[in-house]
Amino acid sequence: APILIRVIPSSTIARPHREFKPVSSPIKMIDMCVYASVDRDADLTASVIKFSSVTPTQTVNHTDFEAISTRPLLLSIETKKPGVHWDTAQLQIGIWHAAQWSFLRWAVGQKLVRQRAENGMEMPETAEEQEQLRTNMLAVLSALGDIPGIITQGHRWHLVLSTYENGKTKLWTDRQFGTTQSCLEIYAVVAGMRQLTAWAQDVYMTWFKTSILD
Repeated sequence: APILIRVIPSSTIARPHREFKPVSSPIKMIDMCVYASVDRDADLTASVIKFSSVTPTQTVNHTDFEAISTRPLLLSIETKKPGVHWDTAQLQIGIWHAAQWSFLRWAVGQKLVRQRAENGMEMPETAEEQEQLRTNMLAVLSALGDIPGIITQGHRWHLVLSTYENGKTKLWTDRQFGTTQSCLEIYAVVAGMRQLTAWAQDVYMTWFKTSILD
């Protein structure tokens, strides 16, 4: 599926759904996102629509923003002015990623439960069964590894990564991969974006289709 970029202004309703937002954290939005367009794949479109119809957000994402309801989010981008608000940028993208991991954990758990039902098994009831389900969920999430994001501060472009470890999201930040101050550095930004969108299509979407969708 082709990968497109959509700008989501901070004044829109694109925000983490309350069910997946970290407890006691403020609601934070990001400025832009890269999403997967599945319109040209009829089978994938049908799977996405079926899945989004049963999620708490009524979308395929951790936000109920209707414009991307059937377009899986792949990459989040937060922008700030040069030299200021670095901590705020990390907080915003950190909360956004935490909500995304929480949504993915829910979605993985739902698929594992569906698979049990298809195999004639009942819902996990005993402590041992529930612990095994949790272990299986973490194994599936671990297979994804990490979710990348970008913080642009003035001219500087920074890669951030989030991982999901022991039920908590950890954010890894401050890895600059390019700037817009020279032609050579702009090429570095373009190359970095190409690498990230290739990962999104080849790694994330492959994992998403296998681990979440029917």
